[in-house]
Amino acid sequence: VDDSWALAQALRGAGLLDEAFAVSRELAMRDHGPAAFAIAEMYDPRGWRSDSSPFSKPNAAKAGDWYGRAAAQGVPGAAEEAAAMRRHSGDQ
Repeated sequence: VDDSWALAQALRGAGLLDEAFAVSRELAMRDHGPAAFAIAEMYDPRGWRSDSSPFSKPNAAKAGDWYGRAAAQGVPGAAEEAAAMRRHSGDQ
């Protein structure tokens, strides 16, 4: 798991965002909280940029779901981020 997480981070840092998402998603589906948090950040409209996300547009609802998964794994701050995304989704 540690090697896969390091790979995901390296891919994201290199701008290989689709690949970073694929590795992160695989990890997150196996309850890796930091990977779920990283995916949430890719969707988060508060910091979304086309050069840091593989997605064509931000999505607060999906960000909230992934922050929620991260929170379930005990990632610090994830529950607060999930709540912020619920509020943000309500504004749209």
